[in-house]
Amino acid sequence: MSDNTANDVGRWTVSQSKDIVSICQHVSHLSSTIESLKSELSVQQKKYKDVSSCIASTKKEAAAEREMLASVRRQYEALLKVNYMLCCYSSVAHNAFGINLFQRHRVLKFFVGTKLPFPSLPLLASFILSL
Repeated sequence: MSDNTANDVGRWTVSQSKDIVSICQHVSHLSSTIESLKSELSVQQKKYKDVSSCIASTKKEAAAEREMLASVRRQYEALLKVNYMLCCYSSVAHNAFGINLFQRHRVLKFFVGTKLPFPSLPLLASFILSL
């Protein structure tokens, strides 16, 4: 029986050696796969940082552009209000005060430059009288 036990142990040892060699090959393959994935991950993280910084700067530029456009829009709205007011009141001003085109231009520049709210007719009249 001792021969059988020795043969069994021998076969078991050979089987274990084959299993260990196979496990070592798998571990080696996994290690190389993990290393390649680590290097790819670092490349992708760098790309992510670059894209994130690009997005952040684009957001800042877009916010500045929106603010600038809003400011321009407010200026044009004010100009439009004054032009509308001058068109509406031009016949009144011309008839009542004899205002000419040059004086109307001065009125326009005054109201746009001072950023006053939409002027009423009495305010317009007092300004025109001061010309």
